[in-house]
Amino acid sequence: MSDFTISLAGIPIGISPLTQKVRRYLSGYITSEPPLFTIVTTDEDIERERAYADKTHADEGIVAGQWNRGYLEKLSLLRNIANKIVEYDVILFHGAAVAVNGKCYLFTAPSGTGKTTHSRLWLERLPQAYILNGDKPFLKVTEEGNVLVCGVPWRGKEGMGRNEILPLEAICVLERSPENWIEPAEPQDVISKLIRQIHVPDGLTASVKVMQLLDRICRKVRLYRLGCNMEPEAADVSIGAMLCEND
Repeated sequence: MSDFTISLAGIPIGISPLTQKVRRYLSGYITSEPPLFTIVTTDEDIERERAYADKTHADEGIVAGQWNRGYLEKLSLLRNIANKIVEYDVILFHGAAVAVNGKCYLFTAPSGTGKTTHSRLWLERLPQAYILNGDKPFLKVTEEGNVLVCGVPWRGKEGMGRNEILPLEAICVLERSPENWIEPAEPQDVISKLIRQIHVPDGLTASVKVMQLLDRICRKVRLYRLGCNMEPEAADVSIGAMLCEND
């Protein structure tokens, strides 16, 4: 299997694949630039991902050992890239990034809370909006201290996303509520919840770097807490606050 290079968050990354499916999966991100580093996936990586998938998906009734090898390789590739790319001030974030008028609004919450549903409501309310990444965008902190949302191939079950990089305007932490409400938040109000939504590599140096980047992100962009009941009116509440404050 021949090696190739992709560009994620503006970083050229060499890929040494095990399966042809991975090249097809990453085809929209292939670049001719020389890589800054190379990710080599091993059989040990595949087995590690198999064990992790068995453990984390047991409650969904998926039988152990029935994972597609290409799927496991894609998971391993994402993990290994996220471990390394933090050196370039980039972190992996679990959330849905909605693009509106050249800026991104990032919704995050534990799985099943409704971030995908809420982001879809934004698309219904705003014809100009689209999903930059529906599940696992990369966040990049530039030398100037700005924060960018970077599209990647890993886009969640719905597969919604684009290969684009846009400035991050706000992060909104969702929680279920019978009534719809939104309020501005300070970093200390949401940091513990945001930590649960980022990838933290093993090793003290890398983990400290990730926490420092998250702190810089929280101090740069607007933060919100949103209580929502998943009705269409919930989007009116968040749009009214998050977009109007950008005017």
